[in-house]
Amino acid sequence: MGALNNSTRAIPSTYLGWRGETGSGPLRLRGAYVTRYSDRDSPDKVHFRTADKKQISQIATGELSYTQREYAARYFFGESHNYLQRHGLEIDWRPAMLADYRAVLGTQLYMNHGLQDWTSMSPSKKTFDRDAYHAALSVNWQDGRWKNKAGFSYTRAQLSQGLGRFEWHLAKLSRGTFNSMADSWGNDYVGNNEKMVAWTFGYAVTPEVEMGMVTNYGWGMKYQGRGIQRGETLMYSRWTPSTVKDLSLQLSGGPSWNYQSQNNRPKLTADGKPMRAQNHSIELQVDYKFNLF
Repeated sequence: MGALNNSTRAIPSTYLGWRGETGSGPLRLRGAYVTRYSDRDSPDKVHFRTADKKQISQIATGELSYTQREYAARYFFGESHNYLQRHGLEIDWRPAMLADYRAVLGTQLYMNHGLQDWTSMSPSKKTFDRDAYHAALSVNWQDGRWKNKAGFSYTRAQLSQGLGRFEWHLAKLSRGTFNSMADSWGNDYVGNNEKMVAWTFGYAVTPEVEMGMVTNYGWGMKYQGRGIQRGETLMYSRWTPSTVKDLSLQLSGGPSWNYQSQNNRPKLTADGKPMRAQNHSIELQVDYKFNLF
């Protein structure tokens, strides 16, 4: 809801607080006021924290959405007390002329503004000085057994004594709303001045089995005059058996590369170049949703 998210896994995270909503026709207004958080793998209700571990008393958020057959728009606002303020605007358009391809054109615009407890932190803790922005475009379409999603994004997150990045969580021990393709499987492409292109495709081998690829490339970041690039290419296969409802198994893996960092600063080689971090990963994910009620 609003600037808060509880993840898309089978077992969601939860928040302690109050929420409400109202609506009429295509308009809907929702809001929430929360004071604690429980991760999906823990029964503990914990307080929100700043990056330097100060307690945050509450988070307030709200959203206004408008939905029609071809258009959908959502504006949200969120604020963690005296720490961080977020605004977001998400727009989807389903053009009738491309209905056969189930095409969706999307735009995501996000803005962060640091409050007193944010701006007073040291550069080794905060990820931008005072304001940060992220803009993204995406297009989804399907053609027979093929489905595709492509996107582009740009981030502005200046950090005076480091390499800044956009932050979408309103506090530590919380989850923030962020629907840009810059949030990818291996890396997050939200560095200062970073541009990113992405393409994900999948092919339905059978009604139960899908195979595909995720690829991202980011460029435009600089640290001490040196350019930084990063990217990934991951393959995946997903099985959703029709005989077991609400069960899915996914196997994914592949190479990715990034830069090594410490305290929001890239690590440098002896000749001043950002040190590269190369990874090869493989992951098996099993999701099963229990219908208890």
